[in-house]
Amino acid sequence: MPRFHILIALIATVFNYFCFKIRIKHLSGLFASEISIEFSAPIWEMNSAEDLLLITSKNTEALETVFSLYHLSTQKFLFESMTFDEPWWISVFLFNGSQVVFQTYDDTQDIEKRTVFCLEVATQEVLWAIEDVKIQQLNTQTIICLPIDNGADSFLIDIASGNQVEKPMDAVQTNIGEFPTAYPTENEFYPSLKKFIEERTQGEIEGTIDYLEFEQLILASSNFKESDTYSLQLFVYDAEGVLKDQITLEENLKGLAVGTFFMVGRALIFVEEKRKLKICSIA
Repeated sequence: MPRFHILIALIATVFNYFCFKIRIKHLSGLFASEISIEFSAPIWEMNSAEDLLLITSKNTEALETVFSLYHLSTQKFLFESMTFDEPWWISVFLFNGSQVVFQTYDDTQDIEKRTVFCLEVATQEVLWAIEDVKIQQLNTQTIICLPIDNGADSFLIDIASGNQVEKPMDAVQTNIGEFPTAYPTENEFYPSLKKFIEERTQGEIEGTIDYLEFEQLILASSNFKESDTYSLQLFVYDAEGVLKDQITLEENLKGLAVGTFFMVGRALIFVEEKRKLKICSIA
């Protein structure tokens, strides 16, 4: 049977030596302001809920994973560079704004064998943990756990308490932002999107195009073919299709990159050169 632990010694550690370089600029035109936050290690993943942004960064040399939670409204971190006992084989499974469900991979030969535990955002304390399970998300308040033991039945866990429940908890609607749709090369709309971008820039697009319409703006990102390398570009157009801004997310790439952008409220969020988080407020 899976092993339950309530308030176990998965104590979060916050290191203050991670000094983020935060710059705020007030602009005119397309963006009202721009916040730039430079991390000391590459940004691996971002999760959002309402106006909270949970950032995972990974130091591949030190084999260390750290988590930081940024509050978009106050422009402050609620916690910075949080780590756990498992330094590397850990990731965010679910973030609902009030709790973060983490998963650690207990056996690198069997990635489905995991320990799952929950952090309360307000107190930054670990509420509960369960070992030796496979997990699935049912909704923002409930997860399904399937014990690794053969023949054992799956069960439901209330994320907020860690208690086993008979039926799913009521889902709380959480705004997780607006994300672009990915159009791979084989998609029927890809040729039209490729033509739209290439007619407004001097260059050739290759690979998947991420596309999003937000109010009176059109946003798209894709890989841009250079002479012997690639760059990942973010394009911002107005409703008439006029190019208003072109942002280089990465450059001097040997192959096609995977990267994207998303909107939270009126903030356009993306990452430049793997480590620099940009939050641009739409005017």
